[in-house]
Amino acid sequence: MTELSALIYEMCPGASFEDVVDIYPKKQEKRKLVFSASKISKILGLDVSVAEIKDIFQRYNFTYTENRVFLKS
Repeated sequence: MTELSALIYEMCPGASFEDVVDIYPKKQEKRKLVFSASKISKILGLDVSVAEIKDIFQRYNFTYTENRVFLKS
């Protein structure tokens, strides 16, 4: 939501925003995606290093550690 607000503000500097409140009946669990760099390379048909994979996921604000990507809820 923050990224979207920043984009709107960039395009419309006069825009005003109110606080956003999300209410959930229970806290959502952190989702994770488990994979290996070799599996990704095999699927794509090219060599992808662990450093490249980490960089790509971090650009999308996902947490990456040891072949696991934690998705924001």
